[in-house]
Amino acid sequence: MVTLTMPGHPWIVDDAVAPDKPIDSAVLSRLKNFSAMNKLKKMALRVRRSSFLSNSSQIRTFYPIVDM
Repeated sequence: MVTLTMPGHPWIVDDAVAPDKPIDSAVLSRLKNFSAMNKLKKMALRVRRSSFLSNSSQIRTFYPIVDM
């Protein structure tokens, strides 16, 4: 959806569009699992990044040796 059309979208303009019934427990459970997996992926990326950064000085010293 284009951002220019968002102000006219029924969910934005009309408050009565969203249902008043609560979110199904299965949907809520999936959202929580998605959030947890997203946090896990972020932590894994941080670990890989920190590992790469700590090894980057070793990599820099290794490649000039290989290029000789």
